[in-house]
Amino acid sequence: MAAYEPVSAEAQAAAAVALYLRAGRPVPRGLINATTTGVGAATLLGPAHPEAVTARNIAATVAGGDVSADQLCSGSLAAICRKAGITP
Repeated sequence: MAAYEPVSAEAQAAAAVALYLRAGRPVPRGLINATTTGVGAATLLGPAHPEAVTARNIAATVAGGDVSADQLCSGSLAAICRKAGITP
């Protein structure tokens, strides 16, 4: 089984928080949605991440730009890619 987590969404959230921290300003409450043990405030993307790569979402996984068809469509996922019309 392969899992996918949209790296670009994590990077955007991290960059937004980093800009405030670098400027020495408090991070707006709208960017903080959780508290973690030992770290404090956190920005979490939600319980749906990472998600299993399936025939239903494999095209969106490649379209997201975080992984290429060459990287994803090998081994056990090759048949799923073919069914979804994705060719490396």
